[in-house]
Amino acid sequence: MTKAEYTKFTKGVVNATRGLVARTPEGKLDWRPDPSFLKIGAVIHHVCTAIGAGLRDVMDGGWAIQPGGGEGSGLPPADAFPAVKSVKEGLDLIDADWKLFEQYFARVDERTLNTQVCRIPWMAPGTTLAEYLLLTTEHLSNHRMQLFVYLRLLGLKIDTSNLYGG
Repeated sequence: MTKAEYTKFTKGVVNATRGLVARTPEGKLDWRPDPSFLKIGAVIHHVCTAIGAGLRDVMDGGWAIQPGGGEGSGLPPADAFPAVKSVKEGLDLIDADWKLFEQYFARVDERTLNTQVCRIPWMAPGTTLAEYLLLTTEHLSNHRMQLFVYLRLLGLKIDTSNLYGG
C-alpha cells in the first residue's frame, strides 16, 4: 500500500462519515436505542476523532485507553464517552482530526508505512503501521455504520448512497 492509496481511500471514508454527521438532527444528540449504547453525540465524537488521533497515538505512544480490566483500563461505560454538544462541533472535530492526520502522516515515508512495527496495547505483536492504519479506517467505517443505523432508527430518509458518500 502506498501513502497516496491509503490517503485517497481513507479520505473517502472520512467524507462519507462527515456527510452523515451533517445530516444528524441537532435535537437528537442525546438519543440512543438502549441505555447501554452510546448516545448519538458520543458516536459522533468517536467517529470525528478516529483517524488523526489514532495516528498521533501510535506515533507518540499516548494511548488513553488500555486493554484489560481494573482501574484505568478498558473501555469506559457508555455514559462516560465524550460527546459533541452540536453537529457543528462534530464537523469541526472531523476537520481538525483530518488535519492532524495530514500533519502526522507527512512524517511517514513509504518504507516506514509498510515495515514499521507498532506497539499497540490491544493488538497482536508485529502489527505494522500500514496494518494499523487500515484497521483505524475499518474502525471508523464500523462506527459510521452505527451512526447510519441510529439515523435510520430515528426515521431519517437516508440510504446506502449516504452511507458510502454517494
